[in-house]
Amino acid sequence: MSHYPSYLSQVTQKCVSQAENALRAAVSEKYHSLNEEMITHLFWCELVHEAKKFNKAGLWSSALAQDLHSVFYQVQSHEFERDYHGLFCEVQLHNHAKEAKSGGDFGLFASLPQLHHGYYGSGQTCTIKFVDRALLVQAKLRSKGRRRPTFKDKQAENLSSNAGFSALLLYSYEDKEQKDLSPFIWQSCAGTDTALMNEWLRDMHFPSPANSTEVIDGLYREKLGTANQNLINTVIRSSSRPRIELRLQWPDHSTPEYVVELSDYLEEKEKQRIMVYEG
Repeated sequence: MSHYPSYLSQVTQKCVSQAENALRAAVSEKYHSLNEEMITHLFWCELVHEAKKFNKAGLWSSALAQDLHSVFYQVQSHEFERDYHGLFCEVQLHNHAKEAKSGGDFGLFASLPQLHHGYYGSGQTCTIKFVDRALLVQAKLRSKGRRRPTFKDKQAENLSSNAGFSALLLYSYEDKEQKDLSPFIWQSCAGTDTALMNEWLRDMHFPSPANSTEVIDGLYREKLGTANQNLINTVIRSSSRPRIELRLQWPDHSTPEYVVELSDYLEEKEKQRIMVYEG
């Protein structure tokens, strides 16, 4: 497991939280009675808007620099920020095919930096690789005073076979006019089965509910979703369902031309320790 990038996680959590709050305000003001797909789509729209504001403020580069400093403490964060400037988050939505019958299913993707203690790469420089971590999500809508949500056969089948990297997401209205959208409620499906999930929906009770920031944190801590690229490519990244991708990258999809030479900052004992690792 790589080092937990806490600063990037916090920035991403804030971006997602502000997008959700903006969505709830928009629903209250003008977008009433949205269904699951429409809520998901507008949530993506607000994510795009928030990410652009964060990009303009340079928050992603700053957060990465602080995370790097927490791993390579010999180098000050401002030096990493100088060399890794320009990092931005692109929020993409890939819609499913019109004929798909996947209901509210969507994939939530986040690109995570791989930061390893004691790894300095070729020439003792710091290079950053981003890898996908993805969560398969089944969204359900609860409307006050209306029938409680249930699973379709295909949805139940998907959740049963992919529970280890799946989660339920409950959208709910608190009023009959469907103007008051509640904060999102998430529930990990790991370690359960479809029968128990049906009980959760029937009773409208999740045993360990989480909010959106906790879910993002779970992805960054590698406790939710999966980084298995085969599962991501064959199950979650499917043409049969939409997916929301929060992708961290540098302009033109390139890596920085210059990186900090860590060897200039290392004590002799630290250099010897690195030699042991490299051997």
